[in-house]
Amino acid sequence: MSIREQALSLSLFSLLLPSSSTAVPMEQTFLLGERRRMLTVGWRTSGQAARWMAIAGLAAASDNIVSASTISEEAYTQFRYRFPSQGISVKFIDVEDADVLRNAIDDRTKAVYVESLSPPHPVIASIHILTLCRDNTPGAGGYLCRPIDHGADIVIHSASERLGGLGHAIAGAIVDSGKFPWNVHARRFLHLTEPAPGYHGMKFWEKFGDKAYIFYVRSALLRDAGPCLNPFAAFSLLAGMETLSVRMDRHSGNALALARWLEGHEKVAWVVYPGLPSHPSFERAKRYLRNGFGGLLFFRLAAGDEASQAAMRKFKLVRNADGIGTTQTLVHYHRVATGSYVQESPSQQSDHNTAAMRVSVGLEHIDDIIEDFRQALACV
Repeated sequence: MSIREQALSLSLFSLLLPSSSTAVPMEQTFLLGERRRMLTVGWRTSGQAARWMAIAGLAAASDNIVSASTISEEAYTQFRYRFPSQGISVKFIDVEDADVLRNAIDDRTKAVYVESLSPPHPVIASIHILTLCRDNTPGAGGYLCRPIDHGADIVIHSASERLGGLGHAIAGAIVDSGKFPWNVHARRFLHLTEPAPGYHGMKFWEKFGDKAYIFYVRSALLRDAGPCLNPFAAFSLLAGMETLSVRMDRHSGNALALARWLEGHEKVAWVVYPGLPSHPSFERAKRYLRNGFGGLLFFRLAAGDEASQAAMRKFKLVRNADGIGTTQTLVHYHRVATGSYVQESPSQQSDHNTAAMRVSVGLEHIDDIIEDFRQALACV
């Protein structure tokens, strides 16, 4: 490589000159079901990596974020143990309580974190001194739920799940709405509005405008941490997204039918599925979800944990595995603890040792799925 070529490469990677990576940094989010706005997507090696980078792009040591208490086990573990080790504290609260939410926010709070299919609260969208960061993995890349349309500023996807659909690739994505006024809140987000030491004093807001955040994540965090998506995973995701709508229609339809069947079974104590009228957020689900209610449900047997474990061993078609992103129906013995997103029935809310069976409903014929559940429950 000549000296001139070396100098050109240095200028491109230092963001001194525009390149294909700055002119078209990521694919537009119509692939993820969002409206065809000028939004940008950052692809990552996994959903966990996407969540870490999304928060690390907002908060640093001595900062904090506010999180809904009903979140996934993976997010809870990351927030409870990993971020505090990096100096970022997390406050778990009931985001449905507007007063609690307001009182949890202080001068060092950088974001409010919630997950799709946890009921959105209009107060959150109105607090625009902060970023609203939503994990939309159950929302199937926007096919079921479009958080940006309802006030979210940053959306995270575990693309390993519904987007790919086959479980062949591990990937994650960060979607920047481009709507948050970083310059208006410059004192809260100095790393985006003040000179960046790692990029020759460049100010991300001045150079990239409303895309300052996603360019910071891509240019600074991706450069330093390195969780870039591998080519095979990218190919698998693009292939999987071609059938996203067809798959999700079947996932949602099967899940609703199975939830109704389980709710009427004499051995089942309760069922949690947003498409059931018995769900406390059923009306909200109808408002915020489109094209169905998703393929994930929870239920508990009246006989307790031992009966649940016994039933798990009796399935023939249904696989006993953790995960929500394959064509097969998966059942997982899911222990409920503080921070888990299983919203327990009122009679069970104080019992942190309760376990539920989490079902990721697949694409098999619904008659076959129900028959397998029928024979498994008949054995306990």
